[in-house]
Amino acid sequence: MTQAARQMTTVHSIQFLRFLAAALVVAYHAFHFIDLNVLALGERLMHFATFGASGVHIFFVISGFIMVWTSEGKFGKASSIGGFARRRFIRIYPIYWALAAINIFIAYAFHLGLPESVSDAIGAAMLAPGHSSKLIFVGWTLTFELFFYGVFAVLLLLSKRMSVIALSLLFTALAAIGVLFDPANAALHVATDTLLLEFVMGAWIAVIVRSDLPLPGWAPPTLVAAGLVSFGGAALIGPAALPTVISYGGPSALLICGMVLMEKQGRLSQTVKRFSPLGDSSYSLYLVHAMILPPLTMLTAGVFGASLWAALTLAVLLTLVCIAVAHGVYLWLERPLIGAVRKFISPRKV
Repeated sequence: MTQAARQMTTVHSIQFLRFLAAALVVAYHAFHFIDLNVLALGERLMHFATFGASGVHIFFVISGFIMVWTSEGKFGKASSIGGFARRRFIRIYPIYWALAAINIFIAYAFHLGLPESVSDAIGAAMLAPGHSSKLIFVGWTLTFELFFYGVFAVLLLLSKRMSVIALSLLFTALAAIGVLFDPANAALHVATDTLLLEFVMGAWIAVIVRSDLPLPGWAPPTLVAAGLVSFGGAALIGPAALPTVISYGGPSALLICGMVLMEKQGRLSQTVKRFSPLGDSSYSLYLVHAMILPPLTMLTAGVFGASLWAALTLAVLLTLVCIAVAHGVYLWLERPLIGAVRKFISPRKV
């Protein structure tokens, strides 16, 4: 492993891209709920607005990268599995449960959807397949994350290279089964979706960045440019033209790989570094925006004019409000909550 890779304890490019991914999803949902609750935006505008869904795919590739990157030195050890599972639990569930509880009151006040049974509520709380969107509607993506984490935890028994190879073979085989049989069962659907291949992409990016593979200076910015051009093409043709693992997953991998390699070469822009701290609140942003955009658009109906510019202005304002609120939630709820749960689960021995 190179000295440059060793020194990248905080990967600013990944932090920035986490924020960008969340912001893209927020913008997409802002347009969606404006179209639903404020005024009809038209098919053409919504066609381009759906590009914001690419943020989910950026997240999945980043997850694959982060799991391999942060597990350096933990591969090949059975003792690593418990610590990995504990860290993932603390990262995902406490803030999700806290915000889901708050969202029950929001949903009740604004007559939004709630779980229809106790089993639905328990399934949603545990982020179980088929139930995970019934407390916070973006919860379905967390089910994919949890499946990936479970598989990855077992693969920690292997060496890093063998674990990534095994992950690649397993997820490719599962995705092939999904394409061939398209299972209707919710759990089987999660376990065989082509989205799993995006975690594999991220895992290999981490292997490449950690390696001593010599790369010419032009290679990383070329990867970034290729990713951006590919995203532009995906925005034009729309997500239905190709499987999203190709239209969004591939460009996500190119962009992430290029930016992380640029950082490794010491060529990351100051703008990226300046905004990278917002990546810390990306999980809160992802959850919070799904809670507040429906009521906010209901409350602003009739306040803004029925014009395209009014809708665009409202979308920008709503996105900025979500970013601000989520960062406050991260500072005053998520971070203290994670700290408290971590101390409760793993108290320091005196």
